[in-house]
Amino acid sequence: MEKLSSIIARIKAPTPAFFKKVRLIGLALIAMGFILLGIHSTLPDIATRIGGYLVTTGCTISGVSQTTVEDWWKIPEDRETDS
Repeated sequence: MEKLSSIIARIKAPTPAFFKKVRLIGLALIAMGFILLGIHSTLPDIATRIGGYLVTTGCTISGVSQTTVEDWWKIPEDRETDS
């Protein structure tokens, strides 16, 4: 339970400006991938594969950049004691 609250605290913490830009790039990759997946009937099979790879890569990039924090030692720890 302690690790889960740490991850939630990292997601809620402010993201540095560089990683905000990286997150936007990831979201753009996701959008391009879904566009390729959406029009798969008129494109060759390789385009569908590329679309899937773009979605996967974009999700990974966005997820990792969202959990990056500037001052990780200043994140408040919400630890609850189990009694």
